[in-house]
Amino acid sequence: MALLQPAPERIPDAAGRPCLGTYRGEVGEVRLSELLAPHGVPRFKLPFRRKAWVYALVTTPDVILATAAVDLGYASNAFLTVVDLRDKRALVDFGTVGLPAPFAAVNDRPAAGMRAHFRSPGARFAFARERTSTTVHVTATLAAFRTHGAGAVHLDLQLSRDEAPPPLAVVAEVPGGGLNVTQKSGALRASGLLRVGRRTIPLEGGVAGLDVTMGLPARATAWRWAMGAGRLEDGRPFSLNLVEGFNDGPGENENAVWVGGALHPLGRARFGFGRDDPLALWRLESETGDFSLRFRPLHLHREERSLGVVRSRFWQLQGFFVGTVHAGGEVLPLTDLPGVTENQDVLW
Repeated sequence: MALLQPAPERIPDAAGRPCLGTYRGEVGEVRLSELLAPHGVPRFKLPFRRKAWVYALVTTPDVILATAAVDLGYASNAFLTVVDLRDKRALVDFGTVGLPAPFAAVNDRPAAGMRAHFRSPGARFAFARERTSTTVHVTATLAAFRTHGAGAVHLDLQLSRDEAPPPLAVVAEVPGGGLNVTQKSGALRASGLLRVGRRTIPLEGGVAGLDVTMGLPARATAWRWAMGAGRLEDGRPFSLNLVEGFNDGPGENENAVWVGGALHPLGRARFGFGRDDPLALWRLESETGDFSLRFRPLHLHREERSLGVVRSRFWQLQGFFVGTVHAGGEVLPLTDLPGVTENQDVLW
């Protein structure tokens, strides 16, 4: 596969062009208001069309932790799930919708200077990276009345890019007009603490993935997605990112693995799963033969809402990947790699 070019510092460029493509490295800034037609939209439509989120996945031998803050322009969303890998059960399963800015927002900087937050009664989430730092700080606080008996929750998490491979950045055209920009990072080093009720769970030594996405997606959008993070049998940190139905134009593809210090692009993915039983075994196959995986779910986080002109069906499952990945001249066996799969179908 051809080597990826360095990511553009700014999207769009000085001429208002979108810089479509798949890149390695970090995008500094995404100014959707400066896009020209056919990818841009009038400024008065931007608050209704722009969607942005920051998502973090952390795994340790004890837990799978996933959390996100989502800025929909006219509304917001946040969630936090924690699955205990020893007892094979969910410790925390929280998700809620909220008000728009100033109660929730994701700024225009996917890397240095990134800021995202969500606030509602009894729930606070924040993601931040200083302009001079390589570390993303993630905090979340849930009052006991928001956790269905789990007790109060406090997350204080750090995700370090030091010694990690470069991220993968994709700038993709949206059918019918629009643009989507995503930056996926893998094999990040996690540290920090999670407190659930009276239990304290250390996150030091965990492996993490990070997804920062912002764009002007189509009103009806659907995709399948997977992210895994952990360590190979030889101890190297490993992450994978796979998608079907999103960011997959002719020259755009966000499928990749991060092994040790290297980023390796992968071919297109095809997902198979039980739409009537999402907790059944999932199949993830490559069109080019560079991966063949099965995903065994442990827990389903489900959010389904219908508000007339806006609706969503969101399933994110926590569990284990098993199979093989061909990357960097190696055949990498995966045995119970922790991670998530997702089925998203939204009218926004």
